[in-house]
Amino acid sequence: MRTRDLRPAFFKNEELSEVGALTRLLFAGLWTIADRDGKLEDRPKKIKAEVLPYDDCNVDLMLNELFQMGFIKRYQVDGKAYIKITNFNKHQKVHPKEPASLIPDEAVTFHGQAVECREEEIPNIPLPSFPSFPSMPSLSSSSPTPPSQNLEDEDADVSEKKPVALNGGFYFQIDNRGDQLDEEEWLYRCFLERRRNKNMSSTGCDSLQSLLTLYPNHFEQYRRWVTLPLSVRMTAFALTYLKAAPDDPLKYACWIVENRQKVPDWNQFLTITLQALEQNDLKVCINA
Repeated sequence: MRTRDLRPAFFKNEELSEVGALTRLLFAGLWTIADRDGKLEDRPKKIKAEVLPYDDCNVDLMLNELFQMGFIKRYQVDGKAYIKITNFNKHQKVHPKEPASLIPDEAVTFHGQAVECREEEIPNIPLPSFPSFPSMPSLSSSSPTPPSQNLEDEDADVSEKKPVALNGGFYFQIDNRGDQLDEEEWLYRCFLERRRNKNMSSTGCDSLQSLLTLYPNHFEQYRRWVTLPLSVRMTAFALTYLKAAPDDPLKYACWIVENRQKVPDWNQFLTITLQALEQNDLKVCINA
């Protein structure tokens, strides 16, 4: 076991409060038995013996609860099960002499080709220069606004606001069913579904603006997404729905942007998107 950092924000994390006290203790305990990359073998009996030896509990179910809440990833490589703690390296400062990880990373597949995924978080990355294309006005008359304090603070004061609007926007239609939806509605549904999947409250979230105002922990991902060029957002959206059926589409689309150089069809789809934008075509139609 290793010495790890436990920060005050751990005790005030709104999402973590949705799980039981013993599960929260298990989560903190995982940090002490994970390697320098936040990875460990997914062996519930062994984990229980290391972290909760005196408690009568089902660690496998507790791990699954943490997985469903997005705090860990449970995955398999070559038939062996592993765990990776989400954003481990963002919150932990490992000792420089700590041995390198021997556990393989999870792989994401596009058209049968495995693409290595090393980070759970979406880092700030430099994007290439794109031509300026016409785009429709902001889809919201009153733009969602970020809190002035640290986004990790769930109790951040949102009285001080700076407007952050969509940089243009696009329409989309999936499987040629139903009415066309716009990008703002898609973002709203992504965040709302994420909260529902984690059994979290969505009271008062009748719009994207109200959701981001009430729950500022979602704002950083929203900000990163809407500041991307329109062509990039359209391309990532199309690849998300053509190549996979993710539980969290927005997170997956952001992952595609981060790893676009490794995604086999990125350049082809981006070229198509740029050609469409030259014709002022802002619709992405995903056919069955």
